[in-house]
Amino acid sequence: LANTDVSSTPMAWESIQNTLSTDQIRVSERTKDSETLERALGALHAALRVRRRRKAPIAWAATLTDMGYLLVRLGDLESGTKRYEEALVCFRWALKEARLSRSPRDFAETQRNVAAVLLQLAERLGDVEQLPSALHALKLGEDGVPRTEAPRDWAAMQNIRAQILLHLGRAKGDRSLL
Repeated sequence: LANTDVSSTPMAWESIQNTLSTDQIRVSERTKDSETLERALGALHAALRVRRRRKAPIAWAATLTDMGYLLVRLGDLESGTKRYEEALVCFRWALKEARLSRSPRDFAETQRNVAAVLLQLAERLGDVEQLPSALHALKLGEDGVPRTEAPRDWAAMQNIRAQILLHLGRAKGDRSLL
């Protein structure tokens, strides 16, 4: 990284930043270390200063999705909701480019991430008001992961749907949702 000049080789520098963040994510998954996650987040912020939406829209959206993932991981280690809310913003911005027509799997994954964050917010706040939006995000994402083509991704969406319905059913006392 020290030998790569951002001004002369911006795409190589950005790629190195992205790889650095991916490596730090892997380390943090084993250690549950928020400092490593913060460094990874810093690397992605640096990458976004070079990776522009208009030049590389899918890569830009992927970087935002990675940022959202990191923010969720940080939110899991903290007691508030700020990181989850920031993650939601990242995922929603990513969806501006990771559209169903352009990148169905990325679209579906990002919609699943939106739903998962809304569920985490509902659990953390004890508020189910956002859960219908979570179900809607899953519904939108299902078109990008047909069961026959992506069974694991489809199953992950169904798992989140079940968690949301369980949470809604308990909160509203509606056994039909359970």
